Amino acid sequence: MKFSFAVKLGLLLVTVITTLTGAILFNSYSYSRNVTYDDFKASISAVTNTGAFVFNEEARDVIESLKQRLNQSLAEESNIELNDWVKTLKPHDVKPALSAATSNQLQDSLEFQTLVQLLRRVKAGGGKVVAPLRLLDQSDAGRQCSAGHDNPKASVGSGFVARRVYLSVPISDVDPSEAVMLLANSNYESEMGGDAKYPIGDTYRPKARFSSAFRDGELSISNWYVDEFDPCIKIMTAAIPIKNEAGKVIAVLGADYPILEFEQRVNELEADSWNLFGIAAAIAFIFTLVVGYWVVVPLTRLREGAVQLLRHNFSHRVNVTSTDEFGVLATTINKASETLGDFTLNLERIVEERTVKLSAANEEVVQLNELLQRENAHLGAEVDSLIRLREKQLEHVEGKIDRGKYAINFRYLPTRSVGGDFWHLGQNRDDLIELCYGQVSGYGLETATTVLQLQALFKSLAGEPISSQLKNANDYLYSQQKVLTNPLFAKVLYITLSEDRMSVSGYGEPPIAFNNHQVEELASGFMSTPLGLDSKIEIGTEKRSFGNMSYLLFSAGFRQAVLKLHNVQDLDLTPQRFLELTGLREAGVDDLTARLRAEDWFENFEDDVSFILIERLVNL
Repeated sequence: MKFSFAVKLGLLLVTVITTLTGAILFNSYSYSRNVTYDDFKASISAVTNTGAFVFNEEARDVIESLKQRLNQSLAEESNIELNDWVKTLKPHDVKPALSAATSNQLQDSLEFQTLVQLLRRVKAGGGKVVAPLRLLDQSDAGRQCSAGHDNPKASVGSGFVARRVYLSVPISDVDPSEAVMLLANSNYESEMGGDAKYPIGDTYRPKARFSSAFRDGELSISNWYVDEFDPCIKIMTAAIPIKNEAGKVIAVLGADYPILEFEQRVNELEADSWNLFGIAAAIAFIFTLVVGYWVVVPLTRLREGAVQLLRHNFSHRVNVTSTDEFGVLATTINKASETLGDFTLNLERIVEERTVKLSAANEEVVQLNELLQRENAHLGAEVDSLIRLREKQLEHVEGKIDRGKYAINFRYLPTRSVGGDFWHLGQNRDDLIELCYGQVSGYGLETATTVLQLQALFKSLAGEPISSQLKNANDYLYSQQKVLTNPLFAKVLYITLSEDRMSVSGYGEPPIAFNNHQVEELASGFMSTPLGLDSKIEIGTEKRSFGNMSYLLFSAGFRQAVLKLHNVQDLDLTPQRFLELTGLREAGVDDLTARLRAEDWFENFEDDVSFILIERLVNL
């Protein structure tokens, strides 16, 4: 679907403004939410810490006394090993360890009721209403969460009022991380009658916050969660260790705080954020309309002016009077219309005059074309003659010859461009095989003539040291730079083969060595500069064992032809990949030669294609 520029501009502005505003508001909301959350936790910490001071020395003695009675009752009623029984508890599981009669007896004791009053005072102490000094019952402390409770907020009051406050104590010879026992609970009384809810002696596997309070003796406050004991609202739990004079944790004070007030603040923040976002979106929409009027109207008029130009209506004028870029563009279009109108008036006259001149020129072109056809026929014959002469000068155009323990396979595929590939095979005074393989830069008659002269030179210098041959060839090419139409240089690699060793000198495409298992490219560190570039040249040599490898020598034209054959770009092409493209290891030289010649583009390829494959006849 195509949209107009006005729609695209409007969408862009609205998207950018609303996105930025949304991002800012989201970050502000997240920050405020986190600050509110931290403040809520800090308030809980302050209220609970203060409440812990209710448990003075006398109250702690009561805790120790009641805990002793609890452990005694537990020992009398328990028929199994406590540690084994504790292992049956699942995470957060609650099981009574005492009979109902024993629990009720302990809950009727003065110690238990004293602790319950202290817990209810801690719970009431977080509210905004100051309670009178009297015994607090469970209704004063807040109702239990129950099914069908429609307004939990009404039951928990306002301020940081705990929903439930309770004391947990360790069990003798049991790791507190495995299980603890409920000693007293502010909400222990049943609301519906019957047995107490969460009575003394309830054993449960504690959450990590309680374990850390028992273990480390430090205040711990949880993140908000939905408790299995109180599923109707979300709460946060504070766990405060109660210590004796020796600093030992004798109990942990737990307080469950509803987060309704926190949720209310967060909801207010969220509502304010959405309201601000809506206002920002409305402002963005209005801003878009204003900008659209400033931009779209002039653009529409400019577009209409351009359309009239295309329709050759040169009398049309763009009505944009502003001094900004739109006004400048409108003035330019109007001037262009005026200029084109004047030009059109004289166009027919100019075309008539040019038609007469073109007719005369056409007659001359016909005559020149006939002359060029005759010249091309003559040049074609010259090129064919030159190609045949070069092939005749090459000792081995296509075929395989054996020299000692080596088989040397030559392939030469000339093209109409008349390139500069050549080679010379001979033997030096030490009866070593010498192979000179070179490429002269450029194309055409000068390149072909230079190749013939270099071939003759290398033949005349056969048997001389390789460094001497290459330096003489360099001197000759360098001396010809002044007389040649286009300066030429040559890449020449000189290969010397002994019984089991080879040496490479000169400069050219690095040979590739391979067998059935490995492929490597000869290092180019030994190579000199191309012949003919400088009056002086330093000749380096790479010597190595021939081994069981085969060596591929090739021209730049060969490389480009192989890549074109497979439609592959020469970008970081590895020797392994290049050898795979040639197919020499699998199919051989004849198959590769046939595939290249069969291509319809090969006859007009831009460079000569040649390569030489050297193989051992005998493995030593």
